[in-house]
Amino acid sequence: MKLGKIIKKEYLTIVKKKSFLISTLITPFIMGALIFLPVYLAQFGMETQKKIAVIDLTKELFPELVKNLDRKLKSGQPVYKLIQIKAIREDLNKIKNLLKNKVEEKEYYAYLILPEDIIKKREAEYYSKNVSDLQTIEEISEGITSSIAKLLLKKEGVEPNKVDELMKRVTLKTIKIIKGKEKKTGFLSEYFGLIFLVSLLFGLMLGYGMTIMRNILEEKNARIVEVLLSSTNPFELMMGKIIGIGSAGLTQMLIWIILGMAGFLYASYRFPKPHIMTFNFSFTMVIFFLIFFILGFFLYASIFAIVGAITNTDYEAQQLAGPITWFLIVPFIIAFMTTRNPNGIIPVIFSFIPFFAPIVMFMRISVIQPPFYEILISVITIILTIIFTIWISSKIFRIGILMYGKRPSIKELIRWVKYR
Repeated sequence: MKLGKIIKKEYLTIVKKKSFLISTLITPFIMGALIFLPVYLAQFGMETQKKIAVIDLTKELFPELVKNLDRKLKSGQPVYKLIQIKAIREDLNKIKNLLKNKVEEKEYYAYLILPEDIIKKREAEYYSKNVSDLQTIEEISEGITSSIAKLLLKKEGVEPNKVDELMKRVTLKTIKIIKGKEKKTGFLSEYFGLIFLVSLLFGLMLGYGMTIMRNILEEKNARIVEVLLSSTNPFELMMGKIIGIGSAGLTQMLIWIILGMAGFLYASYRFPKPHIMTFNFSFTMVIFFLIFFILGFFLYASIFAIVGAITNTDYEAQQLAGPITWFLIVPFIIAFMTTRNPNGIIPVIFSFIPFFAPIVMFMRISVIQPPFYEILISVITIILTIIFTIWISSKIFRIGILMYGKRPSIKELIRWVKYR
């Protein structure tokens, strides 16, 4: 059995499965729902009025705060209904206990304390059962900041009718420059678009790498490998499985890209901006995505092939696969750092380490394309590592694939690599 026949067999075995067809068609809809549904619900969800008690120890800020927190519900009512609670410092603890009970009883959504020295220290206290409501906290914080600024301007003699004009908020439109061309975009579309592609890259590399591992393990335990090796050699068998299963992954990915592009085109036509989050997937990004998928897959597939060859049970294989998975998770840990500063020392170093490079370098390219020589060095480093890994894998694979019973030790694996 030659290499071409093995590739064809492994490819058809994967793509003819009902699970392949179902996952290929359903996954884009699930991913689309995960991206668009929260955005849709955030835009059209029912927001209710929040009743907030305010203790203003400055005796000056409350009227301005009411004016600044003037966002309205669809019904026309204000989002924030502020109730001023008269208090002096001596009675503060008693009033706080009273308000705490009212928050517990849901009479108030929260209560806010504006200290006497807030203008100097710029610190206030916000008490609520829900302190993860970032939008509310951010709007109240901005409202207090704006109120202080207006109050100070008035004290400096600025006419009250000019204060609002001077304090009018600036809307900053973000426009990305790509090779001399301009493209409107923003943090959300950049970050979540990148995380979507990186998650897809991670899922495919890990998923099909694990498929190779399980495929080898199943054939080994069923003694099918012994039959296959009677008509081919271990290296051809390993490479046939890697290329065949990898080709199935590439097929699935290409279908997803086509369906994804069609979905984004439809969403852009069907829903007016800004009701949807638009992602900018350029042709160049798709090409780099394919390049780093292929490189990353070959790198990890050869490692997972070793795991399948040297283990005897699914439990053993999962134990060894765990540490390998962490190499794929590390790029997610530095994802936010990479999007903020793709040319920072940590993202640059990780983009040259072969086991992290397929994902980290792709992240960097997606945010701000680094110099071509850096991309080339990263690609060459991965390719050399793939060649070295496949060489080691083939050495271990040819012996491990026929070994049953006890899992080999590190010393035995090194001895297998040294065999000619």
